Order: sequence, then structure tokens, then C-alpha cells
Amino acid sequence: MDYRYDHILIRYGELSLKGKNRNVFIRQLKENIKKALKSFSTLEIESQHDRMYIYLKEEDPNEVANVLSLLLPRHLPRGRRPRGRGA
Repeated sequence: MDYRYDHILIRYGELSLKGKNRNVFIRQLKENIKKALKSFSTLEIESQHDRMYIYLKEEDPNEVANVLSLLLPRHLPRGRRPRGRGA
């Protein structure tokens, strides 16, 4: 059976440490993600308390993940991290 992802979850729990300006960080993160993904016209982005959902609709999850990896490279799953020199 072939499984198709319908959303990507971005967790940002560490932003909860920022205190009163936490919403500024979250708003900026969301804007950066929107700009990075502007070529994917059907995506929907929803923010909640400590996470963000990117609803993929009909978009290719691998293509969206590749674009996000440029914005959030240290948060890639293990097998997909870019390799540095000597690795």
C-alpha cells in the first residue's frame, strides 16, 4: 500500500523560552516559511501554540521538504541531512 503524506509538522517548543516576544519569533518563522514555499500555491499553513502545520493538499511532500531543508537544515530527519566536508 502506498502512503501519501498530507501535512508536515514543524515543532518550535524552544521558542516558548523567549517570553513576551515569543509571538514575534513565531510570526517571523511563519513569514519565512511562506516566502520559501511561495511557489507551492495550494499549501496551507496553520500555527498553534508550539507547532506549525503545513497542509500539503496536492503538493509533492518531498519537494516541499527539500525547500524547507534550505530554511531549517539542522532539523532534517537523519538520512536527509546535507553532508559537510569530511563526512
